[in-house]
Amino acid sequence: MSESDERHPFADERHPFADERHPFADERLGQYNMYGPLAKVRTIWTGRHKMDTNGRSRHSSYDLPACPVEATLELIGGKWKGIVLYYLLDGRIRFSDLKRRIGCVTQRMLTKQLRELESDGLVNRIVHAEVPPRVEYELTPEGRSLQPILEMLKEWGESHAIPLIEERV
Repeated sequence: MSESDERHPFADERHPFADERHPFADERLGQYNMYGPLAKVRTIWTGRHKMDTNGRSRHSSYDLPACPVEATLELIGGKWKGIVLYYLLDGRIRFSDLKRRIGCVTQRMLTKQLRELESDGLVNRIVHAEVPPRVEYELTPEGRSLQPILEMLKEWGESHAIPLIEERV
């Protein structure tokens, strides 16, 4: 084995730890950063759902009494999905308008959430063949069936969640 094969990954002269072994180096993972070893997380696809549970699905069945609630939250849970669904209650919306209404969501995250909602059958994506391309989103009939739930969440938030959050501050 040559000397270059035995060199530590941080033996590069441009790296600040070139003269010493990096304190957070983890050779088993083969990845390093200044805060510690980077964990390898596998992302797998199970049916229509993207899960990062290292090869295990969350439940094998939804037979228990509270499991339909959890099944629903798997579909509409997430930081932005509820807000996206709420704004889509108004009808068909362009991607840029939806992003503007939500405000603080990144384009990448909004795209990810919309793709998940689309793959779950709650949202339709309409692409218009024009230059520049125009993409719109609308609720499917299944997504529209969430309207009473979303409106009740809004009412509960106005009467309970906002006062509770204001008490914390």
